[in-house]
Amino acid sequence: GDNNSINGCELLKNYEVTVDVQKEANHAQGDYFGLILRSPASLKDAARGYYVARVVCSSCAGDPASHSYTLELVDKQGSMETVLTSVDLEPDKFPFITGEDYTLKASVTGEKLITKFWKSSELEPSDDPDETPKLNPPPPEPVMRGRTIAFDHASYTQGKIGLTTNTNINTFDNVAVRPPS
Repeated sequence: GDNNSINGCELLKNYEVTVDVQKEANHAQGDYFGLILRSPASLKDAARGYYVARVVCSSCAGDPASHSYTLELVDKQGSMETVLTSVDLEPDKFPFITGEDYTLKASVTGEKLITKFWKSSELEPSDDPDETPKLNPPPPEPVMRGRTIAFDHASYTQGKIGLTTNTNINTFDNVAVRPPS
């Protein structure tokens, strides 16, 4: 089941949230972790929804080096959820390695939702999804495997932040909430 933790002020409107994530073992099919955005005071309040920026193990059988993940932006209301946008993180272009640090970042500014996921030792990807990843950039630009997704949606205008996962093999560190950059 879902394991959620929310915090902050219910009146927060425009902000960005970052968290460092590490997986300590291999994920199973459907395992996920993510950030909760613009949450009501109680996640059990089915009349009010919120956004989730999450990474889901979409194909996790066999060799862990071939596991595929999906970066998603989700509109969640009670037990109903709608994926607003997503992008596949293919293992050859975006390896998600056990014991390595990765950064998940989500920003909400007005109707604009942006989510990014990248290896913490690499540069943060662009806000423009069309500019990610940069696998063969011209020198001296570094390779950036990170991905960005974006969507305009106005259902929820303010709320708390939080963490969500349905597994116990992820560690979260350095949660930070800032004004949008």
